[in-house]
Amino acid sequence: MREILSGYITGDSFRRTDIDGLRAIAVISVLFYHSGVPAFSGGYVGVDVFFVISGFLITRIIDTEIREKRFSLSIFYERRIRRIAPALFCMTLCSLLVGFAELFHLEFEFLGKSAIASSLFYSNIFMRRTVGYFMPSAETMPLMHTWSLAVEEQYYILFPIVFMATAVWFAHRKFVFLSIIFLTSLAASAFAIGISRHAVFYLTPFRIWELLTGSLLAVGCIHPLPQRRALEALALIGIALILGPVFLYDHRTTFPGLAALPPCLGTALLIYAGGRGSTIVNRLLSARVLVFVGLISYSLYLWHWPVIVFVRRVLGPVESSWMRSALAIIFSFLFAMLSWRYVEQPFRRSDWIGRRTIFGGFFVGLAVICIFSAVIIKLNGFPDRFSSDIRALAEPEPVKWMQTYCRYDTDGLCYLGSENTTAPIIFVWGDSHAHTMLPAIEHVARLRGRRLIVASGVGCTPLLGVKRVDEITDICTARAEKALLWILSHKKQIDNVVLVGRWGLYETGYFNESGLSFRIADSYADAGRTEEAVTNAIIIQRAMRRTISAISIDGGLPLILIGLVPEIGWEVPSTAAASRQWGWEMPPTPNLRDVRIRNTHTLAVIEDMSSSVDLKLLSVADVICKPDCPVVKHNRALYSDDNHMTPYAVVTLLQHEIEAILR
Repeated sequence: MREILSGYITGDSFRRTDIDGLRAIAVISVLFYHSGVPAFSGGYVGVDVFFVISGFLITRIIDTEIREKRFSLSIFYERRIRRIAPALFCMTLCSLLVGFAELFHLEFEFLGKSAIASSLFYSNIFMRRTVGYFMPSAETMPLMHTWSLAVEEQYYILFPIVFMATAVWFAHRKFVFLSIIFLTSLAASAFAIGISRHAVFYLTPFRIWELLTGSLLAVGCIHPLPQRRALEALALIGIALILGPVFLYDHRTTFPGLAALPPCLGTALLIYAGGRGSTIVNRLLSARVLVFVGLISYSLYLWHWPVIVFVRRVLGPVESSWMRSALAIIFSFLFAMLSWRYVEQPFRRSDWIGRRTIFGGFFVGLAVICIFSAVIIKLNGFPDRFSSDIRALAEPEPVKWMQTYCRYDTDGLCYLGSENTTAPIIFVWGDSHAHTMLPAIEHVARLRGRRLIVASGVGCTPLLGVKRVDEITDICTARAEKALLWILSHKKQIDNVVLVGRWGLYETGYFNESGLSFRIADSYADAGRTEEAVTNAIIIQRAMRRTISAISIDGGLPLILIGLVPEIGWEVPSTAAASRQWGWEMPPTPNLRDVRIRNTHTLAVIEDMSSSVDLKLLSVADVICKPDCPVVKHNRALYSDDNHMTPYAVVTLLQHEIEAILR
């Protein structure tokens, strides 16, 4: 312990105890955020602090060695392998072994895929492509957090080569050259956050500027400040810029983008101030307990998320939250200390393990993980590990995308039901919830000899003039205009128009199961009019009135709205199966009153307009909630995730009501 706290780490050519303390702040923020400690609502910015520290330290080493003409790519990559691979491979193998006992087969199969992605350092790309609609939630993904390691390693595969070229061709303009890349990445991140938040979060080009923040500091082009007071002020500003977001940011913050600037800038200021003198803040960061946590921070980051995932799986979501958080934190530190002492340290000592051995061991470890994971994928996650009752709960019939069974025309519309081109039409316009209702609606269409034509877009509100703020290309708005134009041009052939939507989400503006914001704007509003005070609820009321009027008054068509599907707030299949397997009680579900409150403005518009137009509402909650809303029936999950009903649920619970309302 004395050696640890004295600040000695074999193999590091540059080290500062205040930076170890800064690492501790970063990893504690992430750990407490993921563990559910309420005050740390923005603790996710700890990852950004890590990026800046990493960029600074690695660039400082590379720059020094290049100037001293002793830099070697092979030695650099050897150091990266020693630093990253042993603990990562150990954690991955342990997660696979524990996952075999705790994860259901779809989750375990996904774990196998993510294990390959994390070991080959492309898990950020893998997560970007696979995490989304109808995928396992983050709480069932033990390797979700490895995306940040992938970003770093992708950066360090190319950065040394680029930096060497810079040192040769731009020897006296390194700062300018790196600044151009920095500004390009930052501008791309700020712009693209409005197009795809997931892409900006996961993909390296949008994160390079964070690592370059440290790199720019490391090349030593920022002039020193002679006054001690100025350094003290910079250090205070720096720690405030880090801790402010940790405690003030939350799930509603549009992050990363420009919101990542404060913690990154704060980290840079602290590193700068500490390198120019001993400030009060930097001395506090050099406290022994923080230095110790900083030394084990890599292992602590690696182990904390799988520990949290598996603790939640065994204890269940209804256990006392403080107890769950405390156990997750305690076990995370325990595994981190063991990993640091018995995995990280031995492999980082070149006098114990030579270069040839470390490279050979890397490829052997990589092969073991990839082969083991490939077997898991090939055998579909070993489904026979659990009883048939548990599998029936954990494996609901998936929601089928329309592409799997649609007949499409040149307009991109889906044709189902009768193939008689002269038959009357039932036109369904909706979002992803429309997909879930299709089995019952198609049954009615075939029974009555009707054609069923569907226009839908995932996450697109089936209303006129509703623009998603996170989609600057107006895809949803254009789809809505196109759907209305088709309806009005074929109104003589249409029996019914059916609008299916997740209305509660659109009017409240948040996903009640994750807290992520869903912000919309009114594209019909006057261009010069300020809309800051206009809420989602007001926009939805306007859009619903204009859409109902366009279809039922201008078009003279009967209109049916389907909605008020109870949004459960947690992943139903895995939670229900785990509850049965480990004997803990499932979390509470919403009741009828909760659902109606969440859809207050939708209900008000329908009630107001139904007296003057041919308008009917099929409220799913009013049908199935008695008053609590069920999530399991006859040992089968009624939801495929946290808000999409399964085909079984729709046919079993709603078939009769859908038939009745479409007559």
